[in-house]
Amino acid sequence: MEHILAKIKEFNTIIIHDSDKMGLSQLYQLRGRVGRGDKKSYCILVTENKSEKNLNRLKILSKTKRKR
Repeated sequence: MEHILAKIKEFNTIIIHDSDKMGLSQLYQLRGRVGRGDKKSYCILVTENKSEKNLNRLKILSKTKRKR
């Protein structure tokens, strides 16, 4: 899927299910695959894991800025 996302600049939204099963680096890289055009982009992380550790990980990612 990453190969496909790299080729389609018009994508502006990505939804990642079970995001708690991926590392921060992987999530950061996938998030960077969308929004390469002029439109605002969105990355939606879905998880059922409500542990404090997991929520802190996702907060860290949400506070980082995507490079353009």
